[in-house]
Amino acid sequence: MNNQISLFEGGKPLKIAKPIRLIELFAGIGAQAKALKNLGVSFEHHRVIEIDKYALTAYNGINGTDFAPLD
Repeated sequence: MNNQISLFEGGKPLKIAKPIRLIELFAGIGAQAKALKNLGVSFEHHRVIEIDKYALTAYNGINGTDFAPLD
């Protein structure tokens, strides 16, 4: 379980009980997923929207996912 500090609550820790379900629109190679990993936030890859099949291939390779391209 992660404790995150809220900038809006004056430093009061937030408790996140479940992993964040990440939906990336215009995902590219997964900048949002990489940012969450760098911050140490617990999350799961839920959905990815990307029309470029090469970017999606890179996304899957970098993030260890298996999303299929849109037809």
